[in-house]
Amino acid sequence: MGLNSRLQQAKSSASGLVCYSESDQLIGLINASELNKDFTINLCKNIQGCVKKYLNLSVSMGISNIFNNIYDISKAYSEAVISVQNKVYMGKGSIIHINDVDNPSENKNYVYPLMEEKDIVNHIKTLDIDGLKAVLSEIFMKFLSVNTDYSVIKSICIRLIHAAISSVEDMGLNIQGEMGVFFQPHKEIDKYEVINDLYLWVESISDSRLNGTILGSGKISLIYRIGIMVL
Repeated sequence: MGLNSRLQQAKSSASGLVCYSESDQLIGLINASELNKDFTINLCKNIQGCVKKYLNLSVSMGISNIFNNIYDISKAYSEAVISVQNKVYMGKGSIIHINDVDNPSENKNYVYPLMEEKDIVNHIKTLDIDGLKAVLSEIFMKFLSVNTDYSVIKSICIRLIHAAISSVEDMGLNIQGEMGVFFQPHKEIDKYEVINDLYLWVESISDSRLNGTILGSGKISLIYRIGIMVL
């Protein structure tokens, strides 16, 4: 069945509209006389299959509850955003319904790991690679254990990377020369949309090259990699 036929089939069972959000996401609004969770999920699978087949793209979708009042659009949007952000744990290409998200509002008050930040700074200053890896692993395991909201994870990681950069600069090293003047952690982190990618990125950087020379440019390179590992 071709793309046009698939779209016509979807139109025959439901109508709606699609628009862009400010965060470069697509927002879909579905209108039908009879809507339920299974129908919506199947429709999303249909759309997802078309996108994969004809555009070769993997997309994740977040689904809200069904609302009967047009004035509840903002609630529906908020629920859909919460759902799709949960792909940080469920993986790319997920279709996530708000009712399948575990307590989406209960982990907003995740306590910032201040003691772990101090440990990270100390490990950087003493070039303790193993100690740094252990602290990072502990932080990520805690993220996983309580299903920390992705916005909270990003906020914590950004704060940690700034703390790491500051500690390196306190050692008299020009970290900006290595990382680039325009390095922006809050933008770099958006490349990693699932917790596994964040963790694998950390692991890919924490390789045997960290055990190289720690003098001269080698030392700067080592410190640079340690700083990036905080993400």
